[in-house]
Amino acid sequence: MKPLLLSIILFVMLVPATSSAQTKIKLQQADQYTTKSVKGTAIDRFMGNVIFTHGNTTIHCDSAYFNKKANSLEAFGNVRMQIADDILTGRQLKYDGNTRQADLQPVSGEHRTEDN
Repeated sequence: MKPLLLSIILFVMLVPATSSAQTKIKLQQADQYTTKSVKGTAIDRFMGNVIFTHGNTTIHCDSAYFNKKANSLEAFGNVRMQIADDILTGRQLKYDGNTRQADLQPVSGEHRTEDN
């Protein structure tokens, strides 16, 4: 599946039809935590068994950079995104909590066909 098409599909799946209220991405757990300042904005880095939630979306990964002010994150390694009953996997995810738009990069070598 093409990355642009996957982004569009994720956007449609993530935007609730009945709610326009913005919610904040929430960290549920991580084994390690560091923070740094990039151009005056605090960027948190979480490592090991990282889990975020945002509405009916749960994101699992090995590590992530989280910009609380922008309500966005970049997740890396063994990314698993669960939206209600649907589960998507990949190697990297960029997620904007304000627009609920996601860009999920597939695992290297992963090939999809119409039958998958």
